[in-house]
Amino acid sequence: MYLKNRIKNSLIYSLKSYPNYIIFGIILSLLDVIPNLFGNRNILAILASIIATLVLFIEIGYLATIIGDTIHGNDILPKFKNMKSLIIKGIKETIIVIGYLVIPMIIALILILEVIVFDNIVLGILIAIFLILVLIFSVFFIEGAILNFEYHHSRLKSAFDIKTIYHKIKNMGISEFIIALLFLSSASFVVELIFEGFIFDLGILGSILFNFLLMPFLAIFSSRFLGLIGRHYFTEN
Repeated sequence: MYLKNRIKNSLIYSLKSYPNYIIFGIILSLLDVIPNLFGNRNILAILASIIATLVLFIEIGYLATIIGDTIHGNDILPKFKNMKSLIIKGIKETIIVIGYLVIPMIIALILILEVIVFDNIVLGILIAIFLILVLIFSVFFIEGAILNFEYHHSRLKSAFDIKTIYHKIKNMGISEFIIALLFLSSASFVVELIFEGFIFDLGILGSILFNFLLMPFLAIFSSRFLGLIGRHYFTEN
């Protein structure tokens, strides 16, 4: 499926998903409110943080479900149900992200220590460029890992099958994969940037529009878009 068709399909899917915008809006609002609800009141603050984390996992798990359903040919928006399953899936996706960022973080720490020890500006610039490239590579590979993870019905082991993931990205075309993800991230960033200032000028109404309209649309659009990549390039031939 070409980029244009993926965009069109994702737009239609997202616009038809508006009934779930309300649930998404509630989740996003809770994530804003809960952490500040009890301030620093010890036990209550800890409880609020736990609840906020669970809500976040539900959001991540639901978006992962959209990706997985799309990969497996389902064009109907999944319902918010089986919260335990969504939380588990959200936890697994978080582990995937952390897992792929651990090595770059360790490398970054080592190289930063090298710069501090040798106090070399040129070395520092080269290391900064290298770290940026490593981080970009890691982020792109994380998306591939999530697609393979969802194709294999949320089996965590499949997210770290680096050889298979690389092979599938290569079959799609590394440049095409990168272009698709760059489009997705840049489009989301530009749309959010354009509307964010305007929306927040509206005060409370703007916050409601942001949480209950813009962010749910972008989240569902992005998940559907990724799922379509997985449907056409990450399934077995």
